[in-house]
Amino acid sequence: MWRGSIGVGVAYLVMGTIALAYPESSRAAVTALKLARQAGVTVVVDVNWRSVFWEDQTYGKASVMAVIEQANLLKISDDEARWLFGTDDLTELSDRLWMDFPQLGGFLLSAGEKGCGYGLGDFQGWVGAFDVPVVDTTGAGDAFLAGVLHYLDSQGAINSPEAAAAMVRYGCAVGALTTMQSGAIEAQPTPQQVEALLAAQA
Repeated sequence: MWRGSIGVGVAYLVMGTIALAYPESSRAAVTALKLARQAGVTVVVDVNWRSVFWEDQTYGKASVMAVIEQANLLKISDDEARWLFGTDDLTELSDRLWMDFPQLGGFLLSAGEKGCGYGLGDFQGWVGAFDVPVVDTTGAGDAFLAGVLHYLDSQGAINSPEAAAAMVRYGCAVGALTTMQSGAIEAQPTPQQVEALLAAQA
């Protein structure tokens, strides 16, 4: 079974890494992370690497790795996986993450039009991308992760390979629908739209 831990009044702390590039926001992020860990809140890290924000790329990489050490769930793109761990192969990445980050409960490997790989406890697999007309990919990764967390929050636990695949597929559907319109906020789908896409491309 795989599930997130729940803190008092808060289920998840979701954080990227851009804030780590600047002293004040980095201190705030580290404080939030510390408080979340103390409260038993599930820490979700979306690497979301943007080199333009970092003057020192080596320091940036070390900062990202330090945050991953605190994560319960990691979202990483295939490009980021190659940069950080030298591979985007699902099995190789899984072995590396479980060995180097024993606190990590799961990871999501996003690969754009190729879909998404995942490792959630004992459950590992790959979900293909949805076939939709793409207008704007801005915010698709954030929407995908939001969809995954919404599904996890509503289900409470992922206790089978089928449930793990369904959760990731739900997130992929949310991300796909977001690409069909311009603008990351306006394009966010309703639950009904997500269910319709899942049914149409079952």
